[in-house]
Formats: sequence, structure tokens, C-alpha cells
Amino acid sequence: MENKSISVYYKQGLANIMSIIDKNRFNIFYVLDDDLNVLFIMNEDELILKAMNVLNAKVENLRNENRNLLAEINKSIKGLWQYNFRRIFLY
Repeated sequence: MENKSISVYYKQGLANIMSIIDKNRFNIFYVLDDDLNVLFIMNEDELILKAMNVLNAKVENLRNENRNLLAEINKSIKGLWQYNFRRIFLY
């Protein structure tokens, strides 16, 4: 097994860093600041876990947004139904 050390800029996105990963190698990332000082060292496993956590968080947010949207739609439909019922049968 080969090891590969890669330096990346701290403002780089996870997707960009993931695209650098070489197959059949264990990648180590040195995360650098604006002055090229090492902020921290991250191995390939940590990068994948962070990416999975971000993806899971985004999926959870989408699920919550969909629930909220469905609740608003149901509330609107109920309101329209009540309005039409009153208009048709009570007037």
C-alpha cells in the first residue's frame, strides 16, 4: 500500500478534495491556511466521514423542509375546503 500526502487550502470544498483521492493509496491531507501554515491533518477516513455527515445533514434538512411544505399545503387545502363548503352550503 502506498501513502500519498496532499496539501489543500482550508476554504476548498469537500467535493473538490474528494476528487483528489487516488485509488489504491491511503491519502493524508494537510489543510493549510492563507499563509500556508498547517491548520490540521486529515486522513482519508476522516474526509469520507465528514462528507457523509454533511450529506446526511442535507438530506435531513430536505426531509424537514418537505414535511413543513406538506403541512402548509394541507393547511391551505383544509382552509380552501372550509371556505368552499361554507360558500356553497351556508349561503
